[in-house]
Amino acid sequence: MKIKKSLIYILFFVIGILTFSTSNVSKIIAEIRREVNKIDKNIKQYKMVYRELSANSNETLYYDEKGELIKFVGSYNGYRGGNVFGSDEFYYKNGKRIFLYEVEKVYEWDDENGGLSDKYKREEKRYYYDNNEKLIRYIDENGKIIENSKELSKILR
Repeated sequence: MKIKKSLIYILFFVIGILTFSTSNVSKIIAEIRREVNKIDKNIKQYKMVYRELSANSNETLYYDEKGELIKFVGSYNGYRGGNVFGSDEFYYKNGKRIFLYEVEKVYEWDDENGGLSDKYKREEKRYYYDNNEKLIRYIDENGKIIENSKELSKILR
């Protein structure tokens, strides 16, 4: 009887930890979304620095009134055989990365015209980071949400 009771207590304890962990991540994600929306809404108020890195890539940096980097956008084209165009948008708060939005357009090759067609597949990925820049949520190009720390540790970003 004592063993059953102990197992029930342990089960409730584990469920409590998992529930707290999930709700804590949800709160952090909601805070990140608010911050990202605020940055994008006020983007014209920030100091912008644009740099062309090559014929195929550039970067745009945005700084707040205190001179802190709040957004970095890297754009590129012509990768993977010349058919991929994309951008990486990094968002920062208090000098730490909080979010990465990665977008790629992968164009199909048009054999008739000998070049890229107008048809493309759009791929989006989202990376959410906690206050220590630890990846806490990843959403892949198919919309699959990953929050498991073991799986997240395999994701490079």
